[in-house]
Amino acid sequence: MVAEQEAKSIVLKQDPSLPQAKTIKLRDTIASRGQRVKVNGWVHRLRSQKGMTFIELRDGTGYLQCVLTGDLPKTWDAQNLTLETSLSIWGVIAPLPDGKTAPDNHELAADYFEVIGQAPGGDEAFSNRITKDTGADLKADLRHLVLRGEVASAVLKVRAGILRAFRKSYEDMGLLEVTPPCMVQTQVEGGSTLFTFDYYGEKVSTILCPLQQ
Repeated sequence: MVAEQEAKSIVLKQDPSLPQAKTIKLRDTIASRGQRVKVNGWVHRLRSQKGMTFIELRDGTGYLQCVLTGDLPKTWDAQNLTLETSLSIWGVIAPLPDGKTAPDNHELAADYFEVIGQAPGGDEAFSNRITKDTGADLKADLRHLVLRGEVASAVLKVRAGILRAFRKSYEDMGLLEVTPPCMVQTQVEGGSTLFTFDYYGEKVSTILCPLQQ
C-alpha cells in the first residue's frame, strides 16, 4: 500500500501519443478487441494484488474486467475505490491467455482512468447495505440497490425479453396493445385516482395512471 501523501502526489495524465479512444458500451467489447477504447460504468467487483488492481466494470449492457497497472493503482483514487463507484477507463481490450477467466474471456489493460462519482464506504458501503442475509422487507426498501445485483438484473432482462417477444407477435399480427386501468379491491394511495364500479357482482376500484387521466 502506497503511503497517503505519496498516493496523493501521483497525478495521472493521458498520453497524447496514444490513439484516440472510441467510447463504447460494454456489450460491444468483443467487436472492439485490439482497439483503444473508453468505457464508462460502475465498479461491480474489486480486488488488488501484487501492485495491480482488478476492476469488473458494469454499465447495464455487460461486464468487463479492467486491470490497473504501473502508477494507476498507486493513486489516491485507486486506493480508495469502493463498490458502485462510477468510472471512466481508457485502454486496450485483449483476449485472456489460456487458464485465465473473465467476462467474455478478455480484459482491458488500462492506461488512464477517472472517478466520476465516489460511492460511500464504511457502514454505508454497498456491500454492507445489501448482503445475502438481508431480509425481504429491507430489500424492498433498498430495491434500487438490489437491482444492481446479477440475479435481480437478470430477472428484469428475462422479463424484458418476454415482453418484447409478445409485442413483436402483436405487431406481426396487426394487433394494437392497450394498457387499461388496473382493478383492485383494496384502498391505495391517492384517492383522486380511484373510482369504484360493479364487476360481476363484486365492488372493485380502478386505478388510473397519469397517461390515462
